[in-house]
Amino acid sequence: MVNSRQLLSLALALCSCHASSAFAGVVTTRGGGVPSPAATPPRAIDGVEQQLGVVRRARGGVLLRRRGVAVPAPDNGGLVVESGNKNGGDGLLASYLRALDTKPIITKVVTSGVICGIGDIMAQALAFKTAATESFTLGSFLAALEFKRLAIYGVLGALWIAPVVHYWFDALEAATKDKKAVAGAPAPSFAMRMFKALKMVTLDQTIGAPLINAGFMFLFTFATALTSGAGGIESGKKAGTMVKNGIWSTMLVCWKLWPIANMINFAFVPAKLRVLFLNFVGLGWNIYLSAAVN
Repeated sequence: MVNSRQLLSLALALCSCHASSAFAGVVTTRGGGVPSPAATPPRAIDGVEQQLGVVRRARGGVLLRRRGVAVPAPDNGGLVVESGNKNGGDGLLASYLRALDTKPIITKVVTSGVICGIGDIMAQALAFKTAATESFTLGSFLAALEFKRLAIYGVLGALWIAPVVHYWFDALEAATKDKKAVAGAPAPSFAMRMFKALKMVTLDQTIGAPLINAGFMFLFTFATALTSGAGGIESGKKAGTMVKNGIWSTMLVCWKLWPIANMINFAFVPAKLRVLFLNFVGLGWNIYLSAAVN
C-alpha cells in the first residue's frame, strides 16, 4: 500500500531533481531572434571579466563573447553571455559554458546527478535533525543516511531527468520558434519573449511535466523495490501503483512553483544557463518540502 509519506517523499525527489520539466534544464542552443546589425558593438573583456564569465543586458540583440571576441548567439532573452578572456585564462562559469557547447549531454548528466544528490542529502539532513531526540552530529547523521535512496536519486537525476528534459526543452524551442524570423531581423521584443515563454510553460506543464514526473516515479519505485529484494514483476506492480496513486498529488505540489520558475527561465535566462537556474531552484524547493513534510 502506498501511503501519503511515500507520495510526499516522491514529490520531494521530483521537485528537487526535476527542474520541472524543470529540472535538468535545457541544453538547446536554438532560439528565436538573431541580433540586429546595429547591435551593441563588441568590446574587449578586461578586469574581473577576464577571470569569470559575466552576463549583462544589451540593446538590439544578443552577443555571446568567447575569449574577448563577440559572436552572434541564439535568443537568450536579450542577454549577453561573456566568458573566458583574451589571454586564454578561464573562469568557472566560462568553463561550464564551454562544456555546454562541446559536451552538452555529459555536462547536463553530471550537473543533474550531483545537484540531485546534494538535494537529497540536505533533505535527509533536515528530516533527521527534526526527528532526532539528541543533538545533531555529523557522525550520527552519516550513520542514519539512506545511501541507497541517495544513489537512486542521483542516478535517476543523471540518466533520466537530464537527457529526457534536454530533448524535451529542445522540442519546446522548435515548437514555439518564430517560423517567420529571418537572419538580420531585430531581436524579439519583451512582449514577444513573454508570449513565447507562456506558450512553452503551457506545453511544458500540461504535457512534459506529467510524463517526465510519472516516468521518474515509476523508475524510482521500481529501482527501490528491486534493490530491496522484490522480483521484477512485483517491482513493476509497486511502481505502477505509485504512479497511479501519486502522480496527481505530485503535480499539485510542483504546480505551486514550477510554472512561475519556468516563466522566468524561458523569458529571461540565457538558454545555456537554464539548467543551472532550475537546478538551484529545485534545490531550494527540496529543502522547503522537506521542512513541510517533517
